[in-house]
Amino acid sequence: MMAEIKPDSERINSDSIFKYFEERDKSYLMIFFLHQELLLIRNTGKLDSDNAGRDVSSSLWRRIFIRSLFAYIEGTCFRLKQDVKLFKKCSPQEDSIISEKSYVLDKKGSIKERDLHLRPIENIRFAFRIYAGCFGPGFKLKIDGNGWDAYKRAIVIRNRITHPKKIEDLKIPNEEWTCIVSARTWFDDEYKKLLKFRKKTENKE
Repeated sequence: MMAEIKPDSERINSDSIFKYFEERDKSYLMIFFLHQELLLIRNTGKLDSDNAGRDVSSSLWRRIFIRSLFAYIEGTCFRLKQDVKLFKKCSPQEDSIISEKSYVLDKKGSIKERDLHLRPIENIRFAFRIYAGCFGPGFKLKIDGNGWDAYKRAIVIRNRITHPKKIEDLKIPNEEWTCIVSARTWFDDEYKKLLKFRKKTENKE
């Protein structure tokens, strides 16, 4: 599902192009392994069985899958944002969001870098929008259907199992598992549509 990125020769000089390809390949492998990890977890844990989420113990593999799913989604969004730099000159504000870094002054008046923690809903919309914008108008992330609703609910589930307050928070009943599967399907479908949109616009040139 990964798109081949062709660097803009005017934006990448000879000193940085090898580093770019090395980082791109590492990023590709990261997303590939995260995707394969999802398949392995789902098959190993038999997550679609009726008994897979009946209690805390049987929900173990579902919790592992959910954490891996969001690692895959967030890693993919980060990759999309990084690739944007090859196609357009970004504003300082865009650069900050893309790099997920912000800057503050310490007590001595020196500039300090710190991580910028982006909320998943805003981050995914930004990543898809700014990436698609590099190739022209026409692509719009689908946020008016059941898939988007499932994704938003999946975030709540992920947050609950990551920061549990009681033992019941660790259970993933079948109703919630259906939501997680729908969220994953929605993301994969939208990501494929994004790559097809890019390919279509490039073929017109």
